[in-house]
Amino acid sequence: MKKKKLNKPKKRQLKTKSKAKNKTSKILNLPNQKNFIDKIKEFLPPHLSLAGLLTMVLDISNDAAYRRIRCETEMSIDEMYALCRYLGISADSVLLQDTESATFKYVSITENIQNFERYLNSINHHLDTIIKHNEIQPNSVMLFYAAEEIPLFETLFNDTLIPFKLYYWMRNILNVPYYQQKKFNFEDIPQPLLKSANTIYKKYKLIPSAEIWTNETILTFIKQMEFCLETGLFQKKEDALKLIDAHVEMINELRKMAELSHKPNRPDIPFLLYRCDIMIGTNCIVIEKDKHPYTAFISFNTLNSLSTTNEIFCQEASMWVHNLIKKSTLISGTSEKERYKFFNDMIKKTETIKLKVLDTVYFEDI
Repeated sequence: MKKKKLNKPKKRQLKTKSKAKNKTSKILNLPNQKNFIDKIKEFLPPHLSLAGLLTMVLDISNDAAYRRIRCETEMSIDEMYALCRYLGISADSVLLQDTESATFKYVSITENIQNFERYLNSINHHLDTIIKHNEIQPNSVMLFYAAEEIPLFETLFNDTLIPFKLYYWMRNILNVPYYQQKKFNFEDIPQPLLKSANTIYKKYKLIPSAEIWTNETILTFIKQMEFCLETGLFQKKEDALKLIDAHVEMINELRKMAELSHKPNRPDIPFLLYRCDIMIGTNCIVIEKDKHPYTAFISFNTLNSLSTTNEIFCQEASMWVHNLIKKSTLISGTSEKERYKFFNDMIKKTETIKLKVLDTVYFEDI
């Protein structure tokens, strides 16, 4: 009887080991999960470890997190989706790498002030992520901007331009009902929007960036001013002139950054400006980490943008941007003559709209 009792546990133990071995060898063949783990490492917030991310988002133990990282436990679709949603990346960046499909994200902003605030906050969130990465490894993340029109960062340059830009977008692009019958007023913009917009340019000044402009890029502001003048949306001539002065101030700030090749008062944060003679056709932002593109933004509906982390799409967008750079003239740091001509042309075009403002026919008699 004793021998039988001793033999049974041994057989049971051997059988259990055999099952575990077969199960492990099967689960280790998870190429998509391994690709997924490698991908989320690229988007890992600086303050979190990979295991810490999994334990927090999936509400699992540290040991369970490491089993998933080592591909000893298979992740469920729900778990992968939860991680993608938390990090703001698309599942197609892992599952559709070899196809011609890509998933894009966007924030709906039409006819809704609350959604517009969410949109501005999402921009701040993206900028925060870049800043945190660069705090750990200086200048490891670079922002490239091919600008068909004045980049959003510059349009939110100061407290004078911000109210006008927000008003123009909400009335004419987003069709917010409240502003349809309202003329421009510096004081008639919700404080949360002003606060969020104000921080965007401040954070932009902390990020290494390269911008590609054409001679037509500056026309955005001019066309917006002309529209507001010709549709009677200004009450006072003084308001319009104040906006033009603020716009010239923005141009001079840009000129100074280009001359010094760095962001204002930050010699450690590079700024590159290129003048391109090729029509750009659309606004495009590519964010690169260690010279590897990992996020791309393409404009649509005038103001909004589609974003994706699809690896193939980001690489093609990056190739397009760098090809534009090759065909452009670097006017930051060097090419003083080209830089002088470029910015003087901006000032001259701004002067044309100032002449219209001086025509009192566009304003109410006060």
